[in-house]
Amino acid sequence: EEAGTQAKNRSNWRIVPATIWWTIWKERNLRVFENRESSMQQVKLNCISTLCFWCNQI
Repeated sequence: EEAGTQAKNRSNWRIVPATIWWTIWKERNLRVFENRESSMQQVKLNCISTLCFWCNQI
């Protein structure tokens, strides 16, 4: 069981860069197409929220 946990942890860490890029892309689209912008704190929270959601889907 420990090996499965380690594999999941490795998999979760691989998702981090994609999550950051996805969050930046979504914020970029918000600014360009909707003329709105989020605070830096909100962008960070969006990133963490997305990361948690994606990790729970694995």
